[in-house]
Amino acid sequence: AVQVSSRRAVTSAFGSDSELTDAILNAFGNGANTAFTYAVALPSEGETATDTTPLEAVFSVQRGDDNDDWDFLSDSEEINRAPKDVVSEGETGVYGVLTRDEEDVQTLEEQVELQRGDYKMVKGFVANPPNDGDKWDFAGVEAESNSSAMYEFAPVDQRWDEDAERYPTVMGAVTGLFAGNDITNPVYNSSLSGVGEMRQVVSRADANEIRDGRVIPVKENGTVRIVDNQSTSEEDDWQRDFWRRRIVDRVILIAREVGEAMLGSINDSQTRRAAERQIEKQLRGLARDRLLESGSDASFVSVEQDPSDPDKVIIDIGFTPQGVVKRVETDIVINT
Repeated sequence: AVQVSSRRAVTSAFGSDSELTDAILNAFGNGANTAFTYAVALPSEGETATDTTPLEAVFSVQRGDDNDDWDFLSDSEEINRAPKDVVSEGETGVYGVLTRDEEDVQTLEEQVELQRGDYKMVKGFVANPPNDGDKWDFAGVEAESNSSAMYEFAPVDQRWDEDAERYPTVMGAVTGLFAGNDITNPVYNSSLSGVGEMRQVVSRADANEIRDGRVIPVKENGTVRIVDNQSTSEEDDWQRDFWRRRIVDRVILIAREVGEAMLGSINDSQTRRAAERQIEKQLRGLARDRLLESGSDASFVSVEQDPSDPDKVIIDIGFTPQGVVKRVETDIVINT
Protein backbone atom coordinates (compact mmCIF):
# COMPACT_ATOMS: atom_id res chain seq x y z
CA ALA A 1 0.00 0.00 0.00
CA VAL A 2 1.16 3.51 -0.85
CA GLN A 3 0.48 6.29 1.63
CA VAL A 4 -1.10 9.26 -0.15
CA SER A 5 -1.74 12.21 2.12
CA SER A 6 -2.09 14.96 -0.51
CA ARG A 7 -3.27 15.57 -4.06
CA ARG A 8 0.34 15.56 -5.24
CA ALA A 9 1.01 12.20 -3.62
CA VAL A 10 -2.15 10.74 -5.17
CA THR A 11 -1.41 11.92 -8.72
CA SER A 12 2.25 10.95 -8.42
CA ALA A 13 1.32 7.40 -7.48
CA PHE A 14 -1.72 6.84 -9.69
CA GLY A 15 -1.74 9.47 -12.43
CA SER A 16 -3.72 12.65 -12.81
CA ASP A 17 -6.72 11.22 -14.67
CA SER A 18 -7.23 7.73 -13.27
CA GLU A 19 -10.45 6.49 -11.71
CA LEU A 20 -8.42 5.64 -8.62
CA THR A 21 -7.19 9.21 -8.32
CA ASP A 22 -10.69 10.61 -8.80
CA ALA A 23 -12.07 8.33 -6.09
CA ILE A 24 -9.38 9.22 -3.56
CA LEU A 25 -9.79 12.95 -4.14
CA ASN A 26 -13.59 12.65 -3.95
CA ALA A 27 -13.16 10.75 -0.70
CA PHE A 28 -10.96 13.56 0.64
CA GLY A 29 -13.56 16.12 -0.40
CA ASN A 30 -16.29 14.30 1.52
CA GLY A 31 -14.51 13.74 4.81
CA ALA A 32 -11.70 11.19 4.44
CA ASN A 33 -8.78 11.99 6.72
CA THR A 34 -5.74 12.74 4.55
CA ALA A 35 -3.35 11.81 7.36
CA PHE A 36 -4.31 8.14 7.14
CA THR A 37 -4.78 7.39 3.45
CA TYR A 38 -3.26 4.45 1.58
CA ALA A 39 -3.85 3.14 -1.94
CA VAL A 40 -3.37 -0.17 -3.71
CA ALA A 41 -3.94 -0.94 -7.39
CA LEU A 42 -3.28 -4.06 -9.42
CA PRO A 43 -0.46 -3.75 -11.96
CA SER A 44 -1.47 -3.60 -15.60
CA GLU A 45 0.00 -6.57 -17.48
CA GLY A 46 2.74 -6.98 -14.92
CA GLU A 47 3.76 -3.33 -14.95
CA THR A 48 3.48 -0.71 -12.22
CA ALA A 49 -0.04 0.63 -11.80
CA THR A 50 -0.67 3.61 -14.09
CA ASP A 51 -3.51 5.99 -14.79
CA THR A 52 -5.17 3.29 -16.90
CA THR A 53 -5.51 0.91 -13.96
CA PRO A 54 -9.21 0.70 -13.01
CA LEU A 55 -10.21 1.28 -9.44
CA GLU A 56 -12.54 -1.45 -8.29
CA ALA A 57 -12.61 -1.22 -4.52
CA VAL A 58 -11.86 1.10 -1.65
CA PHE A 59 -12.04 0.86 2.08
CA SER A 60 -11.58 3.06 5.12
CA VAL A 61 -10.58 2.17 8.64
CA GLN A 62 -11.31 4.48 11.53
CA ARG A 63 -8.78 4.48 14.36
CA GLY A 64 -10.20 5.86 17.59
CA ASP A 65 -12.98 8.43 17.38
CA ASP A 66 -11.53 10.96 14.98
CA ASN A 67 -8.99 9.52 12.53
CA ASP A 68 -9.55 7.51 9.37
CA ASP A 69 -7.25 5.03 7.65
CA TRP A 70 -8.06 4.45 3.99
CA ASP A 71 -6.95 1.74 1.62
CA PHE A 72 -7.95 1.51 -2.04
CA LEU A 73 -8.01 -2.07 -3.27
CA SER A 74 -8.43 -3.72 -6.64
CA ASP A 75 -10.63 -6.77 -7.02
CA SER A 76 -12.12 -9.70 -5.15
CA GLU A 77 -8.69 -11.18 -4.48
CA GLU A 78 -7.45 -7.88 -3.08
CA ILE A 79 -10.59 -7.44 -0.99
CA ASN A 80 -9.84 -10.76 0.67
CA ARG A 81 -6.12 -10.16 1.16
CA ALA A 82 -5.14 -6.58 1.86
CA PRO A 83 -7.49 -5.56 4.73
CA LYS A 84 -6.10 -8.24 7.01
CA ASP A 85 -2.85 -6.30 7.26
CA VAL A 86 -4.51 -2.95 8.04
CA VAL A 87 -7.55 -3.36 10.26
CA SER A 88 -6.94 -4.27 13.91
CA GLU A 89 -9.28 -5.60 16.57
CA GLY A 90 -11.29 -2.88 18.26
CA GLU A 91 -11.30 -0.58 15.21
CA THR A 92 -14.25 0.51 13.09
CA GLY A 93 -14.39 1.55 9.47
CA VAL A 94 -15.90 1.42 6.01
CA TYR A 95 -15.13 -0.79 3.02
CA GLY A 96 -16.48 0.69 -0.19
CA VAL A 97 -16.38 -1.33 -3.41
CA LEU A 98 -16.50 0.67 -6.62
CA THR A 99 -17.20 -2.16 -9.02
CA ARG A 100 -20.73 -3.34 -9.49
CA ASP A 101 -20.10 -7.02 -10.10
CA GLU A 102 -22.22 -9.49 -8.14
CA GLU A 103 -19.15 -11.57 -7.26
CA ASP A 104 -17.39 -8.54 -5.78
CA VAL A 105 -20.47 -7.73 -3.69
CA GLN A 106 -20.50 -11.26 -2.31
CA THR A 107 -16.75 -11.19 -1.68
CA LEU A 108 -17.06 -7.92 0.20
CA GLU A 109 -19.93 -9.24 2.32
CA GLU A 110 -17.92 -12.35 3.21
CA GLN A 111 -14.89 -10.26 4.14
CA VAL A 112 -16.95 -7.82 6.21
CA GLU A 113 -18.56 -10.62 8.20
CA LEU A 114 -15.21 -12.37 8.66
CA GLN A 115 -13.55 -9.20 9.95
CA ARG A 116 -16.44 -8.37 12.26
CA GLY A 117 -16.14 -11.80 13.83
CA ASP A 118 -12.68 -10.69 14.98
CA TYR A 119 -14.01 -7.40 16.44
CA LYS A 120 -12.87 -5.47 13.35
CA MET A 121 -16.12 -3.55 13.08
CA VAL A 122 -16.14 -2.67 9.39
CA LYS A 123 -19.13 -1.87 7.21
CA GLY A 124 -19.32 -2.60 3.48
CA PHE A 125 -20.41 -0.04 0.88
CA VAL A 126 -21.01 -1.04 -2.74
CA ALA A 127 -22.79 -0.03 -5.90
CA ASN A 128 -25.83 -2.20 -6.46
CA PRO A 129 -25.16 -4.15 -9.71
CA PRO A 130 -27.11 -2.63 -12.66
CA ASN A 131 -30.13 -4.66 -13.72
CA ASP A 132 -30.78 -3.00 -17.12
CA GLY A 133 -27.57 -3.25 -19.14
CA ASP A 134 -25.21 -0.74 -17.53
CA LYS A 135 -28.12 1.22 -16.00
CA TRP A 136 -30.75 0.63 -13.33
CA ASP A 137 -34.41 -0.24 -13.76
CA PHE A 138 -35.54 1.20 -10.44
CA ALA A 139 -38.63 -0.98 -10.20
CA GLY A 140 -36.45 -4.10 -10.23
CA VAL A 141 -33.65 -2.98 -7.93
CA GLU A 142 -32.84 -5.53 -5.24
CA ALA A 143 -29.85 -5.79 -2.90
CA GLU A 144 -27.33 -8.51 -3.68
CA SER A 145 -26.23 -8.76 -0.05
CA ASN A 146 -28.14 -9.38 3.17
CA SER A 147 -26.33 -7.94 6.17
CA SER A 148 -26.78 -5.20 8.74
CA ALA A 149 -23.19 -4.16 7.96
CA MET A 150 -23.66 -3.89 4.17
CA TYR A 151 -25.00 -0.86 2.26
CA GLU A 152 -25.79 -0.79 -1.47
CA PHE A 153 -26.42 2.30 -3.61
CA ALA A 154 -28.15 3.06 -6.92
CA PRO A 155 -27.76 4.75 -9.29
CA VAL A 156 -24.08 5.68 -8.93
CA ASP A 157 -23.06 6.97 -12.39
CA GLN A 158 -22.56 10.61 -13.21
CA ARG A 159 -22.94 11.93 -16.76
CA TRP A 160 -20.43 10.85 -19.39
CA ASP A 161 -16.99 12.45 -19.03
CA GLU A 162 -15.65 13.07 -22.55
CA ASP A 163 -12.06 13.57 -21.39
CA ALA A 164 -11.95 10.49 -19.16
CA GLU A 165 -14.17 8.48 -21.53
CA ARG A 166 -16.22 6.95 -18.73
CA TYR A 167 -19.20 7.50 -16.49
CA PRO A 168 -17.58 8.70 -13.25
CA THR A 169 -18.88 6.89 -10.18
CA VAL A 170 -19.95 8.63 -6.98
CA MET A 171 -18.83 5.71 -4.79
CA GLY A 172 -15.55 7.34 -3.75
CA ALA A 173 -17.52 10.36 -2.55
CA VAL A 174 -20.12 8.12 -0.89
CA THR A 175 -17.49 6.17 1.02
CA GLY A 176 -15.79 9.38 2.14
CA LEU A 177 -19.10 10.79 3.35
CA PHE A 178 -19.99 7.81 5.51
CA ALA A 179 -16.48 7.18 6.82
CA GLY A 180 -15.63 10.83 7.43
CA ASN A 181 -18.59 11.82 9.59
CA ASP A 182 -18.63 11.56 13.37
CA ILE A 183 -20.83 8.92 14.98
CA THR A 184 -23.22 11.68 16.10
CA ASN A 185 -24.10 12.34 12.42
CA PRO A 186 -26.73 9.87 11.11
CA VAL A 187 -25.61 10.54 7.48
CA TYR A 188 -29.18 10.67 6.21
CA ASN A 189 -30.31 12.95 3.38
CA SER A 190 -26.72 14.19 3.18
CA SER A 191 -25.28 15.86 0.08
CA LEU A 192 -22.14 14.79 -1.77
CA SER A 193 -19.42 17.32 -2.57
CA GLY A 194 -17.48 17.46 -5.81
CA VAL A 195 -19.81 15.36 -7.97
CA GLY A 196 -21.55 16.39 -11.17
CA GLU A 197 -24.96 15.72 -12.70
CA MET A 198 -26.23 12.18 -12.42
CA ARG A 199 -26.73 9.98 -15.47
CA GLN A 200 -30.17 8.83 -14.31
CA VAL A 201 -32.88 10.97 -12.73
CA VAL A 202 -34.52 9.53 -9.61
CA SER A 203 -38.06 10.67 -8.77
CA ARG A 204 -39.69 10.35 -5.37
CA ALA A 205 -41.51 7.23 -6.56
CA ASP A 206 -38.26 5.81 -7.96
CA ALA A 207 -36.53 6.40 -4.63
CA ASN A 208 -39.24 4.48 -2.81
CA GLU A 209 -38.87 1.55 -5.21
CA ILE A 210 -35.10 1.54 -4.68
CA ARG A 211 -35.61 1.56 -0.91
CA ASP A 212 -38.02 -1.35 -1.21
CA GLY A 213 -35.15 -3.35 -2.69
CA ARG A 214 -33.02 -2.63 0.44
CA VAL A 215 -30.83 -0.25 -1.58
CA ILE A 216 -30.00 3.38 -0.77
CA PRO A 217 -31.10 5.86 -3.46
CA VAL A 218 -28.68 8.46 -4.82
CA LYS A 219 -30.89 11.35 -5.91
CA GLU A 220 -30.15 14.63 -7.64
CA ASN A 221 -32.36 17.59 -6.78
CA GLY A 222 -30.20 20.67 -7.02
CA THR A 223 -27.47 18.73 -5.23
CA VAL A 224 -26.69 15.01 -5.26
CA ARG A 225 -27.91 13.46 -2.03
CA ILE A 226 -27.86 10.13 -0.24
CA VAL A 227 -31.52 9.90 0.72
CA ASP A 228 -31.40 6.95 3.11
CA ASN A 229 -28.97 5.04 5.32
CA GLN A 230 -30.58 1.59 5.47
CA SER A 231 -28.58 -1.61 5.38
CA THR A 232 -29.33 -4.57 3.11
CA SER A 233 -30.44 -6.74 6.03
CA GLU A 234 -33.80 -8.47 5.79
CA GLU A 235 -34.02 -8.76 9.59
CA ASP A 236 -36.64 -6.57 11.21
CA ASP A 237 -36.13 -7.06 14.96
CA TRP A 238 -34.52 -3.61 15.07
CA GLN A 239 -34.00 -0.94 12.41
CA ARG A 240 -30.62 -1.88 10.98
CA ASP A 241 -29.44 1.38 9.42
CA PHE A 242 -25.98 2.96 9.42
CA TRP A 243 -26.79 5.21 12.41
CA ARG A 244 -27.84 2.35 14.66
CA ARG A 245 -25.18 -0.02 13.33
CA ARG A 246 -22.44 2.37 14.43
CA ILE A 247 -24.01 2.83 17.86
CA VAL A 248 -24.40 -0.92 18.36
CA ASP A 249 -20.80 -1.44 17.23
CA ARG A 250 -19.62 1.14 19.76
CA VAL A 251 -21.43 -0.72 22.57
CA ILE A 252 -20.00 -4.05 21.38
CA LEU A 253 -16.49 -2.62 21.56
CA ILE A 254 -17.16 -1.15 25.02
CA ALA A 255 -18.21 -4.60 26.24
CA ARG A 256 -15.16 -6.16 24.61
CA GLU A 257 -12.80 -3.64 26.23
CA VAL A 258 -14.29 -4.14 29.70
CA GLY A 259 -14.31 -7.91 29.25
CA GLU A 260 -10.65 -7.93 28.20
CA ALA A 261 -9.77 -5.88 31.29
CA MET A 262 -11.44 -8.50 33.52
CA LEU A 263 -9.22 -11.34 32.30
CA GLY A 264 -6.99 -12.59 35.12
CA SER A 265 -9.16 -11.03 37.85
CA ILE A 266 -10.82 -12.97 40.64
CA ASN A 267 -14.31 -13.93 39.51
CA ASP A 268 -16.24 -12.53 42.46
CA SER A 269 -19.05 -10.03 42.90
CA GLN A 270 -16.58 -7.17 43.43
CA THR A 271 -14.94 -7.74 40.03
CA ARG A 272 -18.25 -8.18 38.26
CA ARG A 273 -19.85 -5.12 39.85
CA ALA A 274 -16.81 -3.01 38.89
CA ALA A 275 -17.27 -4.15 35.28
CA GLU A 276 -20.96 -3.25 35.40
CA ARG A 277 -20.19 0.24 36.69
CA GLN A 278 -17.64 0.81 33.93
CA ILE A 279 -20.10 -0.19 31.20
CA GLU A 280 -22.88 1.89 32.78
CA LYS A 281 -20.56 4.91 32.80
CA GLN A 282 -19.83 4.46 29.10
CA LEU A 283 -23.53 4.12 28.28
CA ARG A 284 -24.29 7.33 30.18
CA GLY A 285 -21.68 9.04 28.03
CA LEU A 286 -23.39 7.80 24.88
CA ALA A 287 -26.71 9.09 26.25
CA ARG A 288 -25.14 12.52 26.89
CA ASP A 289 -23.96 12.50 23.27
CA ARG A 290 -27.62 11.91 22.25
CA LEU A 291 -26.85 8.48 20.83
CA LEU A 292 -28.85 6.47 23.37
CA GLU A 293 -32.12 7.14 25.12
CA SER A 294 -31.61 8.04 28.77
CA GLY A 295 -33.55 7.07 31.84
CA SER A 296 -33.71 4.09 34.18
CA ASP A 297 -35.76 1.99 31.74
CA ALA A 298 -33.70 2.80 28.64
CA SER A 299 -30.77 0.47 29.35
CA PHE A 300 -29.54 -2.32 31.61
CA VAL A 301 -26.19 -3.99 32.32
CA SER A 302 -25.64 -7.35 33.94
CA VAL A 303 -22.28 -9.06 34.53
CA GLU A 304 -22.78 -12.49 36.08
CA GLN A 305 -20.80 -15.67 36.59
CA ASP A 306 -21.68 -18.50 34.23
CA PRO A 307 -23.58 -21.02 36.38
CA SER A 308 -21.77 -23.93 34.72
CA ASP A 309 -18.26 -22.44 34.60
CA PRO A 310 -16.62 -20.60 37.54
CA ASP A 311 -13.95 -19.19 35.19
CA LYS A 312 -16.42 -17.51 32.86
CA VAL A 313 -18.58 -14.37 33.10
CA ILE A 314 -21.55 -13.41 30.96
CA ILE A 315 -22.09 -9.74 30.03
CA ASP A 316 -25.66 -8.76 29.09
CA ILE A 317 -26.38 -5.23 27.86
CA GLY A 318 -29.66 -3.71 26.75
CA PHE A 319 -30.07 -0.19 25.35
CA THR A 320 -32.21 1.91 23.03
CA PRO A 321 -30.57 4.04 20.29
CA GLN A 322 -32.11 7.43 19.61
CA GLY A 323 -34.20 7.66 16.44
CA VAL A 324 -33.55 9.78 13.35
CA VAL A 325 -36.15 12.00 11.65
CA LYS A 326 -36.76 10.26 8.32
CA ARG A 327 -40.37 11.20 7.60
CA VAL A 328 -42.43 14.28 8.42
CA GLU A 329 -46.23 14.18 8.34
CA THR A 330 -48.04 17.50 8.42
CA ASP A 331 -51.61 18.02 9.51
CA ILE A 332 -53.19 21.41 8.76
CA VAL A 333 -56.46 22.50 10.35
CA ILE A 334 -58.22 25.50 8.91
CA ASN A 335 -60.42 27.28 11.40
CA THR A 336 -63.59 28.76 10.01
